[in-house]
Amino acid sequence: MGTPLRMGLVVAVLVGGVVACNNDTDVTTLPEALTIVAGNAQTDTAGATLADTLKVQVTNRTTLTPVSGRVVSWAVVSGGGSVNPTSSTTNANGIATTVWTLGTTLGTQMVTASVPSRPGIPADTFTATATASVTHH
Repeated sequence: MGTPLRMGLVVAVLVGGVVACNNDTDVTTLPEALTIVAGNAQTDTAGATLADTLKVQVTNRTTLTPVSGRVVSWAVVSGGGSVNPTSSTTNANGIATTVWTLGTTLGTQMVTASVPSRPGIPADTFTATATASVTHH
């Protein structure tokens, strides 16, 4: 009779563990990914505002459908310059956008996009190349 009692105890512990996990977080609302949609790998004159808006999409972990209402933070990480806005909220299609003005440093510059409310999602990095302006004499 010792064996049935142990099995019952193991089942109770496993069920308790599953209930605790389900109560902690609703996994259907956690974004699975932050993906670059547009605006990566542009080239323009140092100090210029890039022609293409930076766009990312946040998608659902389970269904891969767009997630609206997520705040995306944007940060210049190299080359100087600025982004405007520095945070934006995903729309009904899961898209968040910002405009990037390059810094005055020539060469590769970078901006990251991240979802601060979901630190487990890796940030995406956009790159752009800043070139010298050409003067005509």
